[in-house]
Amino acid sequence: MTPAADLQVDFPFDYAAHVAGGRRIGRLPTSALGTRVAVIGTGGSGLAAAYELLRVGCVPILYEAERDPAGPGGRRLGGRMHSLRLAPADSAVVELGCMRVPDSARLLLQYAEQFGLTWRPFRDEYQEDVTPRTVLDVDGVTRTVRAITDLYPHDELFRQAHTAWLAALERIGLADLQRAVADRDLAAVRRRWAGLLDRYERWTFHRFLLDPEGAGLTWDQARLLGTAGVGTAAWDCFFELGFLEVLRLLLATEGADVLHMGKGISALARAFWTRRTSAPDGRFTSLSAVNDGAPRPAVTALEVGADSAEGVVVHDEDGGADRFPAVIFTPQLHVLESAVRVGPLRPGGPPPFGPRLLRAIRRLSYWQSAKTALVTRTPFWEGTSLDGATLTDRLPRATYTLDYGEPVEPGGRRAVLVLSFTWAEDAMKVGSATLEERVAAFTRELGEIHPDLAEELRRQVATGATCTISWERERNFRGLCRFSRPGEYPYQWDLFSHFVKDFGGRPAVPGEPPNPLFLAGDDTAWSTGWLNGALCSGLNAAWGVLRCLGGTTSEDNPGPGDAWLRDEYRPLPPPGDGAGPARTRPVTTAPRGDAPDEVVLAADRLWDGERLHDDARVLVRGGVVEAFGHDVPTPPGAVTVRLPGHTLLPGLIDCHVHVLDESLNTSSIGEQTLRALPALRTLLDGGFTTVRDLGSADHPITVDLRQAVREGIVTGPRLITAPNIISARGAHGDKEPALTTRFGVEVGTVADGAAEVVAQVRRQVRVGADWIKFATSGGFSSPVDSPATVTYAQAEVDALVAAATDLGLRCAAHAFNDEAVRRAVRAGVRSVEHANMAGPDTFALLAERGTYLVPTLHVLFHHLDRLDDDEFWASRPGFLRTKFRDLAEPIHASAAHLADSDVLLAFGTDASMIPYDQTWREFTALARVGVDAERALRSATSVAADLLERPELGRVRHGAVADLVAVPGNPLDDLAVMGRVDFVMQDGVVRRG
Repeated sequence: MTPAADLQVDFPFDYAAHVAGGRRIGRLPTSALGTRVAVIGTGGSGLAAAYELLRVGCVPILYEAERDPAGPGGRRLGGRMHSLRLAPADSAVVELGCMRVPDSARLLLQYAEQFGLTWRPFRDEYQEDVTPRTVLDVDGVTRTVRAITDLYPHDELFRQAHTAWLAALERIGLADLQRAVADRDLAAVRRRWAGLLDRYERWTFHRFLLDPEGAGLTWDQARLLGTAGVGTAAWDCFFELGFLEVLRLLLATEGADVLHMGKGISALARAFWTRRTSAPDGRFTSLSAVNDGAPRPAVTALEVGADSAEGVVVHDEDGGADRFPAVIFTPQLHVLESAVRVGPLRPGGPPPFGPRLLRAIRRLSYWQSAKTALVTRTPFWEGTSLDGATLTDRLPRATYTLDYGEPVEPGGRRAVLVLSFTWAEDAMKVGSATLEERVAAFTRELGEIHPDLAEELRRQVATGATCTISWERERNFRGLCRFSRPGEYPYQWDLFSHFVKDFGGRPAVPGEPPNPLFLAGDDTAWSTGWLNGALCSGLNAAWGVLRCLGGTTSEDNPGPGDAWLRDEYRPLPPPGDGAGPARTRPVTTAPRGDAPDEVVLAADRLWDGERLHDDARVLVRGGVVEAFGHDVPTPPGAVTVRLPGHTLLPGLIDCHVHVLDESLNTSSIGEQTLRALPALRTLLDGGFTTVRDLGSADHPITVDLRQAVREGIVTGPRLITAPNIISARGAHGDKEPALTTRFGVEVGTVADGAAEVVAQVRRQVRVGADWIKFATSGGFSSPVDSPATVTYAQAEVDALVAAATDLGLRCAAHAFNDEAVRRAVRAGVRSVEHANMAGPDTFALLAERGTYLVPTLHVLFHHLDRLDDDEFWASRPGFLRTKFRDLAEPIHASAAHLADSDVLLAFGTDASMIPYDQTWREFTALARVGVDAERALRSATSVAADLLERPELGRVRHGAVADLVAVPGNPLDDLAVMGRVDFVMQDGVVRRG
């Protein structure tokens, strides 16, 4: 199994190595040794920062708002490390906060080992080596399994959902990204994460589950999968999370063992506090010692100066005020709006935060969480159905069992039954309930799931001890942790990067003042929710304080801020951010404009239309390709376009578009033409430098547009046109049958019988057609026919094709079903459009005759995958949904045979039936049915050019037209990069990039 990612993909710095083996984070100048630094908050980030600053010679003074009579000075250390031992004699510990950690959390595990703390396996769901059983209770049906795949034989819906989910993760490259982390291939990590970031930053987890470009599940499949879980705590309560957050969760946990601390996770906080460590002068001390045995009380205000000389004045709830050269603030940042006043030290001084960071602080999204536990003298569940984990759609949602071994003293308790662990809306259901009400409700529900234990469970509740927490009701918390929603990546970037200040020569976060206030904590981490991320954020802030006080790091042990200043580490900025591009973009040595006579393009890879080459250069001279290869020289005066990290391809060809919106059949010619202009621009920006338009309107407007593009009046792809679709009456090209029936007005190029179809062919030639398109079957968007019907007799088809051939034109046949396809092939058409209900024998006939197939898959999946989405269909005609529902089965059956056929596949999308900016999804649709990436790329380049009989297009070779596009990454690894075109050249002129 691929190991879980032990580095954070947004910022793959090795924090554990940075402080391993007693290494210090840096060195302070002699004059700064003994400098007091305030650290506000004693959670994981604050303690890690304070501990490492203590080791370099600072004197960290800690503040803490949480109270605990048993804690040092009446304060509770640990933040979300909140372990509760209900009696001194108990070995059992209730983890009210951080409960489990993956073994990929190397920094956390390293500190624990250093402090002599030990771990035990956590009995997580579906962990068959550790957990005796997982009980899944959904819709009143209860099943007991060891591994999640054990559910497959019992629930076909779940099997379909889970296998589709796993296939989607494989397709987007989750395991490949984990392997890149394991190999420490930072370039690959950055490249793969950039692709996922660009594609999914605005997606919810739920959208990924439902979208055909994600897992493509039905609503019911997603619901079931969300209850069963797809990873540690990745449940339906997180459906509204940003999908990137779920990916980060999966990267850290898939392939990891899950652990919990035998003494309770609060032991780590106590160890940070009491551990004696050596200062640079060799003396040993501890955080407890330099703080006189207790943290200071809660902070109420911060007055922030411009630099370390002015410092920060910290006010506390006891009325104290103290000035420090630098301050680290680690609590949940919402308190800066509600409980802690922050302002400039001097009237009129610079504000402590710039507008971007303030925006990020104000827009943080916190997740409610509740936990209720029962502590018993013995693990009474052993050998029963409760022995392990229980997941359910009922009120408790998740239940876990833990045995801490022999109690500290006789009569103590050793066992913990987590009655309920919930998030978000599930946690809110019990938010106002008392402990007794919660316990009663959970006991009742669990008794129904485990009826053989119902009575014993009630007895254990009566004799045991219980406790509960709702984190959003805790005074200093708004939830257990922050998670990001779609579109919040810019906030994460700013909060994380704040610690770098302007140490790189300019503010890391534009507009952020270089003051001595540093933020840390879970809110500023990339992997939120996990304690390891909080510890890492503490080391970030410690580096910032070190630099603020004039300290340095060594060349052999650079710190996180030093790494941040290097491109291979710096987090990918949000699109459009002034801090830098979201991915490596084209760089040119000369301004863009009219085509220069000579251009050299250099990319990491080149797809020449047939195969992939590494490290390629292409010389363009006079709008055509002069040469390509590894060692093509740059002529004097030539423009160079560098495309690092990119793949260069021939201009893409879409063999089936409609640049005029077919819903505008009865609109004016002017309106239809004007609406086509942005469509053309969008297609070109997507890398399609040539398109074949197969009948867009009753009037042959595309012929005029073709000429306008040729003359440069309009910017768009090279247009090859079949002005209208020739169709039988009452068939697919009979555009407005209601107008004909009521008023005798025919809209469409309709023809019945051999004589009429021949006449229509000649009319198409007269208006300037490049191709002839006709329909041998019904279609989906036409109101009165069906894709399952055949609309032209063989004699009509033969006459039509013969007439076109006599006039020197090729034919494209709209045909869905077997017989319609066969009639077209027998007549000698060059391409068949769709064939989405055809069987293997028909595909074999296409291959045998050398007839090209343009399958237009995505437009079908775009509709089929949304059959249950009423909102999607609200603006579409009812007959369209009915057709797709009735024919879904034969369409899916046909698609299953496509990849195994030898048919010549040419790329086509049927835009405008799908949005023009979504045509790239045909690549992923081809992959979805099993077509390999090379075949898919050929379909849009060399094969498409062969179909159109345009040898100068679709390939990069000497004498070819200089149509070239570039995409980030390698499309053979992930065809989705075809949706992220960064550079477009057409006829030697740069159109984009």
